[in-house]
Amino acid sequence: MNRDQAVAAIVATGKTTEQAQAFLDLLGSAFARRGWVEGEPLLPEEIEERFNTFMGPGETGRET
Repeated sequence: MNRDQAVAAIVATGKTTEQAQAFLDLLGSAFARRGWVEGEPLLPEEIEERFNTFMGPGETGRET
């Protein structure tokens, strides 16, 4: 499965293309952090932005 196919599969579950891309970015960063794939993990600010995008409007995952 390539990235486009993965995005299509995630979109088929009801997520937006932007949410699917954000999820795959987070997953790729986690794999890079573990050394399972080559590449640089996302910075903390990038992780927060991708997480918020994936969760959608009003879902930051943080209690206020």
